[in-house]
Amino acid sequence: MNCSPTNRQSCVLAKHFTWTVLTTLFLLQLSGCMTIVKTFQSEAEITHHLDNLVVMQTSRSLTKHDKLLNFEICKSLYKNYQDVFDVIFIISNVPMDTFDAREIGYYGAMGVVRNDELGTGAEIFDRGDWYYSRDTLRGILLLPARHLLGSGPSLHEFMHIWVHDREVIPTVIESHWGFSSVNGQLGGFDINKLVELGDDKYSAGLFGVNANGGNSVPYAPLELYLAGWISSDDVPDIWVAEDGKFLFETDPDNPDVTKQQNGPEGFPIFKATRISTWSIEQIIEVLGERVPSVEDSQKTFRVAAVLVGNEEFPVTDSDIEYVRSQVELFSRKASLRELLGSNTYNFWDATGGRASIEADELQEFRLHLE
Repeated sequence: MNCSPTNRQSCVLAKHFTWTVLTTLFLLQLSGCMTIVKTFQSEAEITHHLDNLVVMQTSRSLTKHDKLLNFEICKSLYKNYQDVFDVIFIISNVPMDTFDAREIGYYGAMGVVRNDELGTGAEIFDRGDWYYSRDTLRGILLLPARHLLGSGPSLHEFMHIWVHDREVIPTVIESHWGFSSVNGQLGGFDINKLVELGDDKYSAGLFGVNANGGNSVPYAPLELYLAGWISSDDVPDIWVAEDGKFLFETDPDNPDVTKQQNGPEGFPIFKATRISTWSIEQIIEVLGERVPSVEDSQKTFRVAAVLVGNEEFPVTDSDIEYVRSQVELFSRKASLRELLGSNTYNFWDATGGRASIEADELQEFRLHLE
């Protein structure tokens, strides 16, 4: 508007109106920003400090993969505890009968925080400041339901500390063993079950290309080597179908449905045209020598288990006792298969007694700020 002497009053009114509108819009935007900041800065509140478990309450959802919640949990934990934990287990208080992996999007995950080891299948990096850890934290192990610590995939996710961002062998599944004879927590089959069916087709019993039945199998020799728990001399050659894929066929009883093709013994068939055998010497040539070696590598891991509830899944006394029991069994230095007649491996047993987890005596590391 042209603010000439003849229309000065109108100009002043127009400017005042414009300023009022802009100020109002700014305040509304600022209010929204403050809400976002407040949400980002809100914390998971600790409600229980126990010998092998910390319990927290949050207002955030437990049925979504929420990275902000992980930051909040770490921030609250390190406000109250020393920076001594190698791994933090974040366990959502979602019961088994409510848990839906399709809705949540995963069964478990490992957020690797830092690595300073060579020849492991992981790059050297340090993101500790993101999680309020200056020195020690190696990973955040996420379990979206409370039964998954005991049944798995807790062992599987722990191994991702060492195998997560580099190809160790040729595989159709990144950071997993695919159609190979590794036969461990990250997939693969037992070489003794491999059957050549002709026409580039094979079967190898029941196996997964990225996992093998939760905590029902121990770590494979290749996994034990990468973690630093056995020497390279103890790792056998590995048969690999580099372009393997399972075969499917139309269900004769329902033409709209496909089903997996099975061989004469009833096991799934896979096809592959690129077959190779990898020795540990070839793997070391790709990854480099493991440093530290088996003699000096870390064998004991201090963990903090955190049970997280919210309004939808409030934590009860029975929930606490259940998860405390799961933590104790998973970290026990004994075979649950021998003690309890279970078909489940805990950490110590899965490593063949070579490595262990310390999850108790948490109160020794508490910061007494009162």
